[in-house]
Amino acid sequence: MIDFKNISLRYGPQIVLEDVNLRINSGERIGILGPNGAGKSSLFQMITGDRQPDSGTITIEGKIEIGYVRQHLEPASANETLLNYALRGVPLLLEMEQELHRLTAAADATTDNTDKERLLRQTGELQSRFEHLGGYQLEARVKAALGGLGYTPAEFDLPFRTFSGGWRMRAELARILAANPDLLLLDEPSNYLDLPAVEWLQRFLRSYEGTLLLISHDRYLLRSLTNITIEVDAASCTRYQGDLDYYLRERETRYENLLAAKANQDRQREQLERFVERFKATSTKASQAQSRARQLEKMEEIRLPKRSQAGGYLRVAPAPHCGVAVARFEDVTFSYDATRNILNNVSFDISRGDKVAIVGYNGMGKTTILRLLAGTRQPNSGQVILGHKVLAGYQSQEFAETIPPDVSVLEIAKRASPNATERIVRTQLGSFGFTADDITKQCSVLSGG
Repeated sequence: MIDFKNISLRYGPQIVLEDVNLRINSGERIGILGPNGAGKSSLFQMITGDRQPDSGTITIEGKIEIGYVRQHLEPASANETLLNYALRGVPLLLEMEQELHRLTAAADATTDNTDKERLLRQTGELQSRFEHLGGYQLEARVKAALGGLGYTPAEFDLPFRTFSGGWRMRAELARILAANPDLLLLDEPSNYLDLPAVEWLQRFLRSYEGTLLLISHDRYLLRSLTNITIEVDAASCTRYQGDLDYYLRERETRYENLLAAKANQDRQREQLERFVERFKATSTKASQAQSRARQLEKMEEIRLPKRSQAGGYLRVAPAPHCGVAVARFEDVTFSYDATRNILNNVSFDISRGDKVAIVGYNGMGKTTILRLLAGTRQPNSGQVILGHKVLAGYQSQEFAETIPPDVSVLEIAKRASPNATERIVRTQLGSFGFTADDITKQCSVLSGG
């Protein structure tokens, strides 16, 4: 179905993929694994044509419909409704529908019989194709998918932007479902979903008959849905002819072999370098030294997987001392649109040392509670009170809420801890796997992970 031939991809000086050769066959169910930033999402972007490789070719056999659920959802216009957003997920049919309207209007406007006959013939041919692809049932299919994912008919006309992250992801899945694609690309689809939605997604994908490519760190989904595994790491893609458990076993064997091969190569490289350095200026051995130097140039470097190079240990400093009462909600009511309350007269206390899990269905107010605690939202009524000397650290579900895209990684860390020295900030970033080159990058170019 899809062939990657000698694919290389760079982001600036960073080599993401190099001379990758890979084939994806029709009907396969593939789990794609690898460290953050290794190039997993880039594979999808190259398949869809959103990104072009620096070298190599990607061949897609035949004309196939591709459904792509991104890790970060597409932005919606201010007034776009849920239904319109879901319908927009089938661009081919929408383009055909617009062309039908254009041809019909042109046929009505023309007085030339020859032109009218030509336009009517084109309209008839396009109508037949549109009907064959299920265009006339598109809205009904989209509404059925939205209903199956838990939306009520009354919500179809609400602005898409008013829904929580989990419900937006459901809408994204609904629009892909309605398209019924031949190839389904899912990039971390469970990130925003609650447990019932994840279970629904698993049930649907089990019955999906097309080709599935799934990027996920969710072992539950990978174990239940995939039977082929592709590891993206160290600028290469390695295909394993088995499921997640097979991959985990074989990966360890392959890693041990790579370690041994690299150690052997390093010894050989050192011997060659010593010989070249010792005899390059000796007339009787100069030709041999040149031969060894050519051997060094031709030697392909054995790259170890990134996971073996990021075994740092993260030490978290003790939290500053604060009062016994950390936070309190007193009869808090909150609404985003002044009509529907997300929280209604909510009261609770959090004490020093508590470890609190906030659980519930999508859209019930979990993220809203954190926003109120962090101070990025204010209640409509009631009070949110932080205790004596309490400092709140907030990791948002949506990156743009706390991480400006045009700011560097280092600057983001400095803003969070303005009193820390740059050495401490760099050390802390390093413990999260950021290299010296990474920390100068703008946040907009980083992968989701």
